[in-house]
Amino acid sequence: MTFTPGFISTEAEQLLAMVAALEGTTPPPLTQPPFPSDWSIIYDSQQIGPFDNRWQLASNTQGQYAVLIRGTVYTAGSIIDDLLSVMLPANAAIGFDLNGTAYTLDYQLAATSNTKAGVHLGFTLAMFILMYYPERGIIWQLLETVPPDSDIFIAGHSQGAAIATLSRSYLNYLKLGELNFGTQYNYKTYVFAQPKPGNDLYGYDYNSVAGNSGFAFTVNNSQDWVPQVPLTIELPSDINAPNPLSVWLEASLALANISNSVNTLKDTTALAQVSKHLPKMDALRQIFMDREFQEKVLAQQIPPDAQPADFKPVLPHLLLTFNFAGCGAPYSLLGVAGVNPCDAKDFFWQHHGAMYYDLLTGAPIPTDCPS
Repeated sequence: MTFTPGFISTEAEQLLAMVAALEGTTPPPLTQPPFPSDWSIIYDSQQIGPFDNRWQLASNTQGQYAVLIRGTVYTAGSIIDDLLSVMLPANAAIGFDLNGTAYTLDYQLAATSNTKAGVHLGFTLAMFILMYYPERGIIWQLLETVPPDSDIFIAGHSQGAAIATLSRSYLNYLKLGELNFGTQYNYKTYVFAQPKPGNDLYGYDYNSVAGNSGFAFTVNNSQDWVPQVPLTIELPSDINAPNPLSVWLEASLALANISNSVNTLKDTTALAQVSKHLPKMDALRQIFMDREFQEKVLAQQIPPDAQPADFKPVLPHLLLTFNFAGCGAPYSLLGVAGVNPCDAKDFFWQHHGAMYYDLLTGAPIPTDCPS
C-alpha cells in the first residue's frame, strides 16, 4: 500500500477537481478546477439506473486508482433519490419474490452487533445499483481492470459523497463468493459536501472502519446547506439503552404506540414512493437477472423466462429514526457568506464543486460578475 494516512491536500484537491469535472459545467463567476495532469479517466459508466447515477474509474501515473461518483443532476430520478430520506437497517436483505421463491441478497454496511444502525433509503438503493449494474457496475469494472492489492481512492461530491461513503462501508464488509472481495484492495476516501447518509450509529461504524485510522475524510463548507440535510429529528428511541427514559415503563409504552404508528406511516409512504417512481424496480431486476451477478453474488439461478410482472420487491422494514448524521473524519472549510454575484437565485452557490476547490486551495472567492 502506498497510501499515507491523514488528510493530504494534494490528494483532496485532485479528487475534487475530477468529481467536479464529472458533474459538468461550473456557473460563473466560478471557474472549473483544472483536471490533474497525472490522472486519466479509464472508464465511464455513463448514466445508469432510475436515479440517473454515473461513476468513473480513473488511474494515475503512480499506479493508483479512483472511483468517482457523480452528485445530483437536474433530472427527476436524481432528485427523487435525494428525497427518499427515510432509513433502512444498515444490515438487511434486498431482492425479489418470484412466484413464491425469494431471491434476496444480504447486504452489510455496519458491524452485525450494530443493530440500530440506519442508512438513507435513496442513497443505499443508488449505491447497490452502482455496485452491481450489469457490466457497468463498480464491482465488475474493478474485477476486470484493477489488480488485487491496488490502492483505490473513493470520492464523490454532494449526492455522490453520500453514495461514496456507503460504498466504502459496503466494500469493507463485502465477501463475493469465495473471494473476500472488499479487502483485496486498499481504500482511502475523500467526500465533499456530503448530505447525511445515515444515522449516528452508522456514522460511528464508518468512522471506526475508516475515519479513525485517517483513511476517510468528509470535507464540508460552513456556508453550504446540503450537509445539513436530511433534517435531523432525534426521538427517545434513538438513544442507546439503558437510559433514564428506558426505565419509565408508562412512557415507554406510550412511545411504543407512537413509534408503531409512525413506522407504519413511514413504511407506507416510502414504499409508495418507491412503487410510484420505480414501479417494477427495473434496475434491480436487471441486476438480479444478470448471469454474472447470479453466479458470483446471488448463488441462485433465476429462471431465464421470468417476466417483469412476476417480480415483487422485497425491501427491509424501515427504521423508526430520523436521527440523520454526517459521517467521516471532518475536514471543515469556513465559507465566505454571500450569494452568486451573477445569479442571486443560485441556491447552490456555496455548494458547487468549484466553490469547494477555491476554499480548499485558498483561492479568493469571486465577488464580481464578469461583464
